[in-house]
Amino acid sequence: MKNLTIITLIALLFAVISEQAAAQDDFETVSIVYSLQYDQSSYKSMHSRHSERGISPAEFGSWLANNGALYLKSEGTTHSPNTSLTIFTVNSRGVLNGESITGSNTPERTSLNRVVNERQIAQVIGNQFPSDTFFPSDTFFPSDTFIPGDTFITNNNDFRRMATDIGQRALRQANAGNDGIAIVLFVSPDRFDEKTRVTPGGAVFVGTTSKD
Repeated sequence: MKNLTIITLIALLFAVISEQAAAQDDFETVSIVYSLQYDQSSYKSMHSRHSERGISPAEFGSWLANNGALYLKSEGTTHSPNTSLTIFTVNSRGVLNGESITGSNTPERTSLNRVVNERQIAQVIGNQFPSDTFFPSDTFFPSDTFIPGDTFITNNNDFRRMATDIGQRALRQANAGNDGIAIVLFVSPDRFDEKTRVTPGGAVFVGTTSKD
Protein backbone atom coordinates (compact mmCIF):
# COMPACT_ATOMS: atom_id res chain seq x y z
CA MET A 1 0.00 0.00 0.00
CA LYS A 2 2.85 2.34 0.86
CA ASN A 3 4.56 1.66 -2.48
CA LEU A 4 1.29 2.34 -4.31
CA THR A 5 0.97 5.65 -2.51
CA ILE A 6 4.52 6.64 -3.53
CA ILE A 7 3.88 5.66 -7.15
CA THR A 8 0.65 7.68 -7.12
CA LEU A 9 2.44 10.74 -5.73
CA ILE A 10 5.20 10.44 -8.34
CA ALA A 11 2.58 10.20 -11.08
CA LEU A 12 0.82 13.30 -9.73
CA LEU A 13 4.13 15.15 -9.55
CA PHE A 14 4.90 14.39 -13.19
CA ALA A 15 1.39 15.49 -14.14
CA VAL A 16 1.86 18.83 -12.37
CA ILE A 17 5.27 19.35 -14.00
CA SER A 18 3.80 18.56 -17.43
CA GLU A 19 0.95 21.02 -16.90
CA GLN A 20 3.40 23.72 -15.80
CA ALA A 21 5.59 23.08 -18.85
CA ALA A 22 2.57 23.28 -21.13
CA ALA A 23 1.45 26.52 -19.48
CA GLN A 24 4.94 27.94 -19.87
CA ASP A 25 4.92 27.00 -23.56
CA ASP A 26 1.67 28.94 -23.94
CA PHE A 27 3.41 32.08 -22.72
CA GLU A 28 6.65 31.62 -24.61
CA THR A 29 6.90 33.95 -27.57
CA VAL A 30 8.82 34.20 -30.79
CA SER A 31 10.73 37.46 -31.09
CA ILE A 32 11.34 39.00 -34.52
CA VAL A 33 13.21 42.29 -34.86
CA TYR A 34 13.52 44.10 -38.20
CA SER A 35 15.82 46.90 -39.24
CA LEU A 36 15.78 48.84 -42.52
CA GLN A 37 18.89 50.95 -43.04
CA TYR A 38 20.03 53.52 -45.59
CA ASP A 39 23.50 54.90 -46.05
CA GLN A 40 23.72 58.61 -45.30
CA SER A 41 26.32 59.31 -47.99
CA SER A 42 24.24 57.56 -50.67
CA TYR A 43 21.24 59.63 -49.64
CA LYS A 44 23.22 62.86 -49.79
CA SER A 45 24.45 61.95 -53.27
CA MET A 46 20.88 61.33 -54.45
CA HIS A 47 19.74 64.57 -52.80
CA SER A 48 22.44 66.64 -54.49
CA ARG A 49 21.32 65.35 -57.91
CA HIS A 50 17.64 66.08 -57.34
CA SER A 51 17.41 68.90 -54.82
CA GLU A 52 16.86 71.59 -57.48
CA ARG A 53 14.69 69.87 -60.09
CA GLY A 54 13.20 67.21 -57.86
CA ILE A 55 12.63 63.54 -58.59
CA SER A 56 9.52 61.70 -59.67
CA PRO A 57 7.89 59.73 -56.83
CA ALA A 58 8.29 56.49 -58.81
CA GLU A 59 12.01 57.12 -59.34
CA PHE A 60 12.38 57.85 -55.65
CA GLY A 61 10.62 54.55 -54.92
CA SER A 62 13.18 52.75 -57.09
CA TRP A 63 15.98 54.46 -55.18
CA LEU A 64 14.45 53.29 -51.90
CA ALA A 65 14.24 49.70 -53.18
CA ASN A 66 17.80 49.62 -54.47
CA ASN A 67 19.48 51.31 -51.51
CA GLY A 68 17.71 49.81 -48.50
CA ALA A 69 19.57 47.20 -46.41
CA LEU A 70 17.21 44.86 -44.56
CA TYR A 71 18.20 43.03 -41.37
CA LEU A 72 16.28 40.40 -39.42
CA LYS A 73 16.99 38.99 -35.98
CA SER A 74 14.74 36.26 -34.61
CA GLU A 75 14.64 34.21 -31.42
CA GLY A 76 12.56 31.14 -30.66
CA THR A 77 12.17 30.08 -34.29
CA THR A 78 14.23 28.94 -37.25
CA HIS A 79 11.50 29.94 -39.70
CA SER A 80 12.19 32.98 -41.86
CA PRO A 81 8.85 34.74 -42.45
CA ASN A 82 7.77 36.50 -45.61
CA THR A 83 8.30 40.23 -45.41
CA SER A 84 5.63 42.90 -45.73
CA LEU A 85 6.62 46.44 -46.67
CA THR A 86 3.99 48.98 -45.67
CA ILE A 87 4.25 52.47 -47.19
CA PHE A 88 2.43 55.60 -46.07
CA THR A 89 2.45 59.15 -47.34
CA VAL A 90 1.74 61.65 -44.57
CA ASN A 91 1.24 65.42 -44.47
CA SER A 92 0.48 67.85 -41.65
CA ARG A 93 -3.17 66.71 -41.59
CA GLY A 94 -2.46 62.99 -41.35
CA VAL A 95 -2.17 59.93 -43.58
CA LEU A 96 -2.92 60.55 -47.25
CA ASN A 97 -2.45 56.97 -48.46
CA GLY A 98 -1.16 53.63 -47.27
CA GLU A 99 -0.50 50.28 -48.90
CA SER A 100 1.32 47.04 -48.09
CA ILE A 101 3.44 44.90 -50.41
CA THR A 102 4.15 41.26 -49.60
CA GLY A 103 7.60 40.03 -50.49
CA SER A 104 9.62 36.85 -50.04
CA ASN A 105 11.18 35.42 -46.92
CA THR A 106 13.99 37.42 -45.32
CA PRO A 107 17.46 36.12 -44.48
CA GLU A 108 19.40 37.74 -41.65
CA ARG A 109 20.81 40.38 -43.98
CA THR A 110 19.87 41.32 -47.54
CA SER A 111 18.95 44.26 -49.75
CA LEU A 112 15.35 45.45 -49.85
CA ASN A 113 15.05 44.87 -53.60
CA ARG A 114 15.85 41.16 -53.13
CA VAL A 115 12.85 40.73 -50.86
CA VAL A 116 10.25 43.20 -52.19
CA ASN A 117 9.83 43.91 -55.88
CA GLU A 118 11.35 47.25 -56.95
CA ARG A 119 8.62 47.95 -59.51
CA GLN A 120 5.91 47.46 -56.91
CA ILE A 121 7.58 49.90 -54.52
CA ALA A 122 7.97 52.47 -57.29
CA GLN A 123 4.36 51.99 -58.38
CA VAL A 124 2.92 52.31 -54.87
CA ILE A 125 4.81 55.52 -54.11
CA GLY A 126 4.04 56.91 -57.55
CA ASN A 127 0.33 56.23 -57.08
CA GLN A 128 0.23 57.51 -53.51
CA PHE A 129 2.09 60.76 -53.98
CA PRO A 130 -0.05 63.90 -54.32
CA SER A 131 2.10 65.50 -57.04
CA ASP A 132 4.37 64.56 -59.94
CA THR A 133 7.57 65.73 -58.27
CA PHE A 134 9.21 65.11 -54.90
CA PHE A 135 11.86 67.48 -53.56
CA PRO A 136 13.70 65.46 -50.91
CA SER A 137 15.04 67.22 -47.85
CA ASP A 138 18.74 67.09 -47.03
CA THR A 139 18.27 64.34 -44.42
CA PHE A 140 16.16 61.31 -43.56
CA PHE A 141 15.12 59.73 -40.29
CA PRO A 142 15.70 56.09 -39.32
CA SER A 143 12.50 54.69 -37.85
CA ASP A 144 14.23 53.93 -34.55
CA THR A 145 14.54 57.69 -34.10
CA PHE A 146 10.84 57.60 -33.25
CA ILE A 147 10.16 53.94 -32.36
CA PRO A 148 11.53 52.72 -29.00
CA GLY A 149 13.39 49.42 -29.15
CA ASP A 150 10.82 47.75 -26.89
CA THR A 151 7.94 48.54 -29.25
CA PHE A 152 5.96 45.45 -30.25
CA ILE A 153 3.13 45.25 -32.76
CA THR A 154 0.53 42.51 -33.12
CA ASN A 155 -0.99 43.35 -36.51
CA ASN A 156 -0.59 45.67 -39.48
CA ASN A 157 -3.45 47.86 -38.25
CA ASP A 158 -1.03 49.43 -35.76
CA PHE A 159 0.94 51.01 -38.57
CA ARG A 160 -1.54 53.69 -39.61
CA ARG A 161 -1.55 55.29 -36.16
CA MET A 162 2.24 54.98 -35.93
CA ALA A 163 2.70 56.47 -39.41
CA THR A 164 0.62 59.52 -38.49
CA ASP A 165 2.66 60.14 -35.35
CA ILE A 166 6.07 59.41 -36.86
CA GLY A 167 5.44 61.22 -40.15
CA GLN A 168 4.14 64.39 -38.55
CA ARG A 169 6.96 64.50 -36.01
CA ALA A 170 9.48 64.13 -38.84
CA LEU A 171 7.79 66.94 -40.78
CA ARG A 172 8.01 69.23 -37.75
CA GLN A 173 11.66 68.41 -37.15
CA ALA A 174 12.47 69.07 -40.80
CA ASN A 175 10.45 72.33 -40.85
CA ALA A 176 8.88 71.05 -44.06
CA GLY A 177 6.08 73.63 -44.20
CA ASN A 178 2.55 73.33 -45.56
CA ASP A 179 3.59 71.36 -48.65
CA GLY A 180 5.71 68.90 -46.69
CA ILE A 181 5.26 65.19 -47.32
CA ALA A 182 6.68 62.32 -45.28
CA ILE A 183 7.14 58.88 -46.82
CA VAL A 184 7.02 56.37 -43.97
CA LEU A 185 8.22 52.79 -44.47
CA PHE A 186 7.61 49.83 -42.17
CA VAL A 187 8.95 46.29 -42.57
CA SER A 188 7.26 43.41 -40.74
CA PRO A 189 6.19 39.81 -41.32
CA ASP A 190 3.24 39.32 -43.65
CA ARG A 191 1.38 37.38 -40.95
CA PHE A 192 1.11 37.68 -37.19
CA ASP A 193 0.18 35.25 -34.46
CA GLU A 194 -0.42 35.67 -30.76
CA LYS A 195 2.91 34.11 -29.77
CA THR A 196 5.03 36.39 -31.97
CA ARG A 197 6.43 39.67 -30.70
CA VAL A 198 7.40 41.85 -33.65
CA THR A 199 9.55 44.96 -33.53
CA PRO A 200 9.13 46.68 -36.92
CA GLY A 201 11.88 48.39 -38.83
CA GLY A 202 11.65 51.20 -41.32
CA ALA A 203 12.63 54.73 -42.22
CA VAL A 204 11.07 58.15 -42.80
CA PHE A 205 11.89 60.40 -45.75
CA VAL A 206 10.73 63.99 -45.77
CA GLY A 207 10.44 66.46 -48.61
CA THR A 208 8.07 68.88 -50.32
CA THR A 209 5.86 68.90 -53.38
CA SER A 210 7.26 72.20 -54.63
CA LYS A 211 10.60 73.95 -54.61
CA ASP A 212 10.85 76.95 -52.26
